[in-house]
Amino acid sequence: MLLPKAIKFSATSLQDYVDCPRRFQLRYALQVAWPAPEAEPIGEREYYSQLARDFHQLVHQHLLGLPTENLSASVHDPDLERWWKAYLSYVPNFGDARVMPEVGLSTPLAGYRLMAQYDVVVVSDQRTMLIVDWKTYRQRPSRDWLTQRLQTRVYPVVLIQAGASITNLPHADGFGHPVEPDAVEMRYWLAEYPEDPESFPYDEVNYQADLGYLVDLITEINERLGDR
Repeated sequence: MLLPKAIKFSATSLQDYVDCPRRFQLRYALQVAWPAPEAEPIGEREYYSQLARDFHQLVHQHLLGLPTENLSASVHDPDLERWWKAYLSYVPNFGDARVMPEVGLSTPLAGYRLMAQYDVVVVSDQRTMLIVDWKTYRQRPSRDWLTQRLQTRVYPVVLIQAGASITNLPHADGFGHPVEPDAVEMRYWLAEYPEDPESFPYDEVNYQADLGYLVDLITEINERLGDR
């Protein structure tokens, strides 16, 4: 028995499988709640989780065109204010490029759909596509750790296969990708380290390696959990 075709894979669900197959099975195949690890006091965890949501909401509203002064007036938490000011200093780096917040894309892969929800996609000259993900980690993650995260592999692959739908680029004609891999960059903007984001340029070699890995991973999940 195969996994239900209604299951849609994402960087989060695939990361869950890589970290703990049982967690993936409960959360996504059986839809049973899996408790979050209690690595810190619940009050502190909830505070920073809410702060991160508030920050993402502020940025989203700003990129949609809401007045900066109105949004700034709504910020009362000192940590959130610090992140917000750092973001406002950073966002001019986008220049005249087309900035698209909260973009959702999906693509067929290994018999299922692979989804990605982007904080921001920045398109320059209808060719270069920059993925920006806002991160509010309290401590800076290592580059090696970010490299291994499924988000770093999933987001470029989905954008390459489905990104033509959000640009004026023609769709693939069977001889190439809708978006060229070497036109893609994945960037993690770190709120606590705003002047030093982690960027991952992309190319055809990365794309083929990540595509093969993701196909194998989804196939493994189906074979391992689908006939239980």
